[in-house]
Amino acid sequence: MKKIFLTALLVAVMSMSTTFAANTNLTFGTADGQQFVYHAGQRCEAKATFVSDLDARPGAVFVQKAKRFKSNIYLETSDGSRANAKSIMMLIAKGFRPGMEVTIIAEGADAQQAVDTLKEFIEAGCPER
Repeated sequence: MKKIFLTALLVAVMSMSTTFAANTNLTFGTADGQQFVYHAGQRCEAKATFVSDLDARPGAVFVQKAKRFKSNIYLETSDGSRANAKSIMMLIAKGFRPGMEVTIIAEGADAQQAVDTLKEFIEAGCPER
């Protein structure tokens, strides 16, 4: 019961301040001496514009690159819809075409590296190798 209360309190505090959530590690103790740690992680974003289609082959390479990272990675379009960057089916279904601008969003310990790598890939024309 105490863990549920502390988790709810943590969520309430985090929702009040994104800076708090982005830069804080919290350790909580319970009456029985157990501890749990909340690590907010890192969130990075970057805009990129597709130079070529992201169809089957370049899409597969994109997914392979995305899967190298531990972070959760998404491509978000201007209408606010998201596609999981680690799912070939989601990417193909979105139909990313030349001229489409996307926001690459990564959340996790290696978020900055993931965003940089995938942005470079998109801007290089999604090479098949």
